[in-house]
Amino acid sequence: MRQRGFSETALRRMLFAFHGIRPTDDPARWAVDAALDSRPWRVILEPDLGSRVVVVITAYPLEQRP
Repeated sequence: MRQRGFSETALRRMLFAFHGIRPTDDPARWAVDAALDSRPWRVILEPDLGSRVVVVITAYPLEQRP
C-alpha cells in the first residue's frame, strides 16, 4: 500500500464510500470504483467464501481524462 501512496485507513474509506462495483474478466474477482482525495481509484477484490472474508488484490489510481 505504501508504494501506491495510501494507507489501510484510506483503503477502508475508499471501500466504505465506493460508487461502483462490477465483475472483472476473472470470474472470482470484482472491480470497485472509488475515490481518494477526490481522485478516482480502482480496487480489485476477491471474495474468499470459505473464510467469509474479502481479499484486496490491488488498488491503483485511474488516469483522469481532460
